[in-house]
Amino acid sequence: MANVAADVLAPVATGAPRPFWTVIITTYKRTHFLSQCMASVLDQAPPPEEMEIILHDDYSDTDFRPLVETLGRNRVRAYRTTAQRGLYGNVNDALAKSTGQWIHIIHDDDFVLPGFYRTMQNALVRQSDNVAIACCQYTNIYEQKGTTWSPQPFRDGPGIIENWLDSLIITNPLNVSAVVYRRSIFEQIGRFREDLPFTGDWEYYIRAATQFAWWYQPENLARFRVHGQSQTDVLAQQGRTASDIRRTLEIAETYLPEDVKNRSLPQARMHQGQEFYNQAASALTAKPQPNISLGLTLLKECIKLGGDFPLSDNFMLAMRHPLVTPLLKELITTWREVHHQAGK
Repeated sequence: MANVAADVLAPVATGAPRPFWTVIITTYKRTHFLSQCMASVLDQAPPPEEMEIILHDDYSDTDFRPLVETLGRNRVRAYRTTAQRGLYGNVNDALAKSTGQWIHIIHDDDFVLPGFYRTMQNALVRQSDNVAIACCQYTNIYEQKGTTWSPQPFRDGPGIIENWLDSLIITNPLNVSAVVYRRSIFEQIGRFREDLPFTGDWEYYIRAATQFAWWYQPENLARFRVHGQSQTDVLAQQGRTASDIRRTLEIAETYLPEDVKNRSLPQARMHQGQEFYNQAASALTAKPQPNISLGLTLLKECIKLGGDFPLSDNFMLAMRHPLVTPLLKELITTWREVHHQAGK
């Protein structure tokens, strides 16, 4: 897969127009929510010289360009990859076409509320170059459950988020629709890794936070959907989310400052190990049919994470579960492989 190592973005050509915003809408096959997503951007879009809007399709079976001609109000440029690139490959292709000073990436099933761009721009124009990423408060919409959720505020009022790297390494508290990036950051530390389809954003947040400050706006202006066709749900059912989380921590360990690595990585491995364990328990007790394969995958990921969780009472209790007993041989093999690698 190309660009696994997150290559840098080329600067905008000298003398080229530089709108404040580039909005990148990524899509693949789905049209159900796309009109709402596009309308949420277009309804508050400033003039073209201040915002360019790009819709980037990841080689869907259907050509989205006619739909964009209908819904795009002559403001949206539509592109299509020449082969399927995956979520972050599609984003990286779109970044290469951007000219804006700040980039907002939004998936076709998400949307923003009125005032998102005005509020963020009013804050960002006053910031130094060291502020390279900003986020606002947001809400998740769980379509199948009919429920919503929002995180606790990241600070009191607008401003620089303190001790952010320590928080980010433990878990990802953000969703893409709530985050904006200074374009130059992609020119300095590279684009998204394409080999982490679930956690490419999280790895980027960690990487960025090792070098740059983050700005926070407390207004709740972004929405992120979770539904049966979302990549989040699909990858979770495959067990891929756990492996991507584990690999993100392994990758981050190679560039984290030593003090953060020693202070926060053990907490991250313990926290994520507990999460994997909880998911494994749910899979193994699912009604009407336990998902043995998913449960085994998640328990293996607990072991591969390293750290203290595989030695915890909870994990040892799981090993005595009747459904786990037939899996012990595979789990012991995984344990030996992990410790053999660690001993090298």
